[in-house]
Amino acid sequence: MGDAFTGPVQDTALLPEFQWQTLPFPSAYLVDNWPIRLVAVSDDLKLVGIAGKHGLAHFSAFTQRWKLFGNQTHEQEFSCRGGLAWWRDILVAACHVPSSPKPHQIRLYPRSLNLDANSALFELAMPHRVVRLTIVGDFLI
Repeated sequence: MGDAFTGPVQDTALLPEFQWQTLPFPSAYLVDNWPIRLVAVSDDLKLVGIAGKHGLAHFSAFTQRWKLFGNQTHEQEFSCRGGLAWWRDILVAACHVPSSPKPHQIRLYPRSLNLDANSALFELAMPHRVVRLTIVGDFLI
């Protein structure tokens, strides 16, 4: 495993204060996609998404596993530039796909599916590059 996300985790059963938990990034992803440019953590701190030079990967505390693209070609076809955010158990990514006639896209990836070229639940072509993406409640801003 490579570098890690380190963030606070609150376990009120043990201590009323925050504790730090370290999550190593998968070295298989880091080899071709260093540096990590974006990180998204779900509101319940159970899901982590990362994006580097190309593609993305995500981790679930429920399964204790990272999900990576099985086909490296699919991973290398896009990059996340405008942000990552979790909405429920779906990773929302602002992507740039240079080979597409509409290169600026917002993609939704469910945590439950393996990552590949067809695993996005939804792809929305945007007229311009997404500069910043965030979620407030059930609204994508």
